Amino acid sequence: MSTGIHIPRTCIFCGKVFVAQKTVTKYCSHRCNQRHYKVLKRQEKVQQTLEDDKRAATEPIALPSTKSPGNKEYLSVADACELYGISRFTVYRLIESGKIAAGKMGRRTIIPRSEFTKLFS
Repeated sequence: MSTGIHIPRTCIFCGKVFVAQKTVTKYCSHRCNQRHYKVLKRQEKVQQTLEDDKRAATEPIALPSTKSPGNKEYLSVADACELYGISRFTVYRLIESGKIAAGKMGRRTIIPRSEFTKLFS
């Protein structure tokens, strides 16, 4: 649907002079439109990265919270793994073999800290 309007324009991407048939035409071709869009999106990503870096530089670094078992009398399996540097499989194997006594509280397995001190002494 041509309007019969012929407006000389300059492509905002490549700078080539062309004849536009609509008043809103900005590009000489669909390819120039696609390439300019891609350039704009790249610039947005770079700008976003720079803003993130600037924000990260001003904000204090948040370290992941490490909940240490501390002086708890009873340890969960995860706490025991973290405290003694052993795997979950090893903890469950020690429980199954009877080397450490453990109890169930709902779905959680809890182990008295004294069991590990007996085991390692």
